[in-house]
Amino acid sequence: MKPTAEFTTLVDKCLSQTISRVEMARLEEFLEDNEHLRYYLELVEVEGNLPYSLDAGVILQPTANTFSWRKLIRPLSIAAAAVIVFSAGFYIGSPPQDSSAEASAGGNKTRPASKAAAITSLVGVTWENAAPESIKLTNDSEALAFTSGLVEISFGSGVRSLVEGPAVIKVTGENSAILERGRMVSEVPKGAEGFTIDYPDGKVVDLGTEFAIHVPQNQHGAEVGVFRGEVEIYDREQNTPLKILENHAVVQVAGSRNPFASIPFHRDQYIRELPTSEFPWKLSEVPSREPEIMDFDVSHLVWRPSTYRAIIKYMHGSDSVIIHRAELLFNGRVISTDDHTGSSGYSLFRDNAYSFDVPQGLHEKGKWTVRITASPAPRGQLAAGDFSPDSSGILLFEDTRTSDHDDEDFIGTWEYRHNGDIHRRVFTKDKKAQYYFNGRKTHLFDAASWEVRDKILTLTIPPPNTNGTPTHVETHQLKSKDELIFVNRPYRSALRVK
Repeated sequence: MKPTAEFTTLVDKCLSQTISRVEMARLEEFLEDNEHLRYYLELVEVEGNLPYSLDAGVILQPTANTFSWRKLIRPLSIAAAAVIVFSAGFYIGSPPQDSSAEASAGGNKTRPASKAAAITSLVGVTWENAAPESIKLTNDSEALAFTSGLVEISFGSGVRSLVEGPAVIKVTGENSAILERGRMVSEVPKGAEGFTIDYPDGKVVDLGTEFAIHVPQNQHGAEVGVFRGEVEIYDREQNTPLKILENHAVVQVAGSRNPFASIPFHRDQYIRELPTSEFPWKLSEVPSREPEIMDFDVSHLVWRPSTYRAIIKYMHGSDSVIIHRAELLFNGRVISTDDHTGSSGYSLFRDNAYSFDVPQGLHEKGKWTVRITASPAPRGQLAAGDFSPDSSGILLFEDTRTSDHDDEDFIGTWEYRHNGDIHRRVFTKDKKAQYYFNGRKTHLFDAASWEVRDKILTLTIPPPNTNGTPTHVETHQLKSKDELIFVNRPYRSALRVK
């Protein structure tokens, strides 16, 4: 294989300790291809195994025929190093490891003490009392109790579970937990067979599968269903388990001679994947003078009474889009409307964020839909209906209560990739800004300044000369403390550089 110049440059930067997070992500994309991976491994002459824990400071000592991982890993964050070694066929990540095994390097290195499980994702969570003190979970940790939202738990055995509130769950080991109430879907990989979920009236023992369990709020009448594989379910007083096969489900019946009864498996009542908050859109290419209606299913993102926000972002195409109205519907009924006119396009971003209030008493579990009414902006002298529209982008949807950030959280360096180039925006404490293009500082932001109002950062960039060039204005919003959204520019989110 003849490597491209981009690929060899990325490898060189990695080895010379100058690679950025965005470039690391690009290198990972290359390494997903077997030919690039083979070339990479030959280049760095990798032999042997990586130590079990980078953050424990264990580094293999190089031999005459072994590449030193120290040179590759030392300058990188743990997460960045994990990207490289994962692509090379190793596994290092957030799921906790078994602390009893010995490292393979010489047999005299042991893995550091580990946790039984860890919280690896949260979506729309409202804690019943206080939030947990740590994302690491052991048998000594308090039970997780939350009234709404999704909690992803990764167990040390490799099991990944999604728990939907209202729920109470307590981790009891690296391959077990107690579900007191709530819905839970667990994916059990090979090698983690025996994963056990205890609940008030019994327990479920997995045999290598993906299964769901629902313990009602009164803790009786639990339901268990199997997406694939099989499980064993035990009644609290029964020694002989009932085996449940793929696509089957049972409900526990109190006081019955047979403690379990077969029921239809309502697969759609369980959440098997973390929901996305980004939804692609594309205007119909059929010319029309009537506005177009676009619907987006946000059911798994509306968890509680709150104020929600939708941002309609243009990403590609020759036409801008005019947004006439945005609505939030529950089971087809309009709950909230924001009918201000906005626009989204390469040079026509204006008021493209829409808010919806879901008051106390109106929130229920069901189908929640964002409905956008839009049409293409005029193309020169041509009105909508006189040409075939060309416009696409994404809709970002979020609960504003989860984005409660301070002005100071914007301060720092933010990096993103666009059209193959690497860009950095730096917001400083003195309300000034800097701009780097492919690693080089430019003078475009020398007179730029920023301010924050209503959690939106507005960056004002005066023209470099007075030849009539208009002032450039960007607006930004924090999706999290490490992710910056371009509200009025056609770029993907920027990540904080640490």
